[in-house]
Amino acid sequence: PTVTLKVLRAFIGRVNFIAGLVVYLRAIVTWLWHAVNAREDEASRHRPQAAGGRKPLASDRIHTRRLLRPLDWLDAFLSGREGAIERSLPLTPEPQARFRVTCDASPWGFGAILYENGEAIEWLAEALTADDEAAFNAKIGSSDFISVWEALALLVALRTWARKSGGRMELRTDSSCAIASLAGLRSKSPQILKVALEVCLDLAEDRYQVTEFFHIPGVTNLEADALSRLQAPEPLDFPASLSAAPRAATVNRFAAGFWRVAAPPRRTRLKVRGSS
Repeated sequence: PTVTLKVLRAFIGRVNFIAGLVVYLRAIVTWLWHAVNAREDEASRHRPQAAGGRKPLASDRIHTRRLLRPLDWLDAFLSGREGAIERSLPLTPEPQARFRVTCDASPWGFGAILYENGEAIEWLAEALTADDEAAFNAKIGSSDFISVWEALALLVALRTWARKSGGRMELRTDSSCAIASLAGLRSKSPQILKVALEVCLDLAEDRYQVTEFFHIPGVTNLEADALSRLQAPEPLDFPASLSAAPRAATVNRFAAGFWRVAAPPRRTRLKVRGSS
């Protein structure tokens, strides 16, 4: 079965209105827009007659099978097991987070540090692997995908320290692209949207709360940067300031169930770049 892009756009517009009230739906709206944009990209290119005498799909229509995953996710969210969807706003300023997480990534790995009242109490450092390349259709060693690895670092750090921090953390990184994507729960990049969907689901389930997102200059993010480059061709020295802090038992991003939301569609003409 197919549906016209006009009807689909109208539906997404209505969902987008709800997403203005329920921020956790922003990622699913972006996922649906990716499907629309990918179909329009295909329609803009000439397509020959289909094999077997079948006509190609009209340019103003899209197969519903391309929408099943995001619509299933939307249905599961709206009919979730946790009861009615609510959004509350505090009448007084919330207290500052006791815990702060600072992250960074390089083309070869990523690192993060957990601070409690300004003192480093744990750190993590992970090398990127072939499994990461496959999961994100990316390439280790290429700076084109640095924003993808920055977003992945934030997700791993949040899930690693969700319990230790009591679920309330202030998040800092020198990647403006990763910060904007996770704070807004949306991204034009399918790879980064994959991470944003996971964060979206975590927040909806109250696994943790990010009290503040901060972008910091790269020249000040020396410790996390050094951790991210421990596996680089020319590795940096381990930060002496972290010598008294233990290494964290990092959440296993390769375990079954870590990725709970199916990946959004890829757009072949999209390049993943970002500023740090």
